[in-house]
Amino acid sequence: LAPVNTTTQKVCPFHKPIRLDRNKQFRVSSRCYPVDQMRDTVWFVLPPVQEWYFKKKNPFYKPLPPYRENCGNTSEGNMAVIYPKNGTKIFIPRGLDGTKEKTLFEIAHRTPQTTVFWHLDDQYIGKTKNVHRMEIDATTGIHHMYLTDEKGESISWQFEIIR
Repeated sequence: LAPVNTTTQKVCPFHKPIRLDRNKQFRVSSRCYPVDQMRDTVWFVLPPVQEWYFKKKNPFYKPLPPYRENCGNTSEGNMAVIYPKNGTKIFIPRGLDGTKEKTLFEIAHRTPQTTVFWHLDDQYIGKTKNVHRMEIDATTGIHHMYLTDEKGESISWQFEIIR
């Protein structure tokens, strides 16, 4: 039993144990790398959107090292929506000259130089690399956005345009 006045601390959700190769350059697992050569370490890992904002103000933030090529485990949430979030209702005003404005969509990707392919309602609308923003001119109603990167990771969400 612990004393009544004891405080308990939760484990930090942003410090995660990872396994690196002998040179501490790549993440590895026992499926692709000798266990006796692995280096266990703890890494400060933020979710993609928080990382996107945090590393702009903190030059010392080190993103997760990539997986070694033959290890290939990339399905851990490298992309996240910045705007608009799932279920957002978007009012698109007209400009001073009466033209219909567009909405700026933006996502965060842990590896910005990765190419991301954008689809709106099952129609390919373009790709981004380095800066993942896209102006979209959607009609009134509910729409489905689907993004996939060059490694096959994908995210999708819905939003609604109101006038």
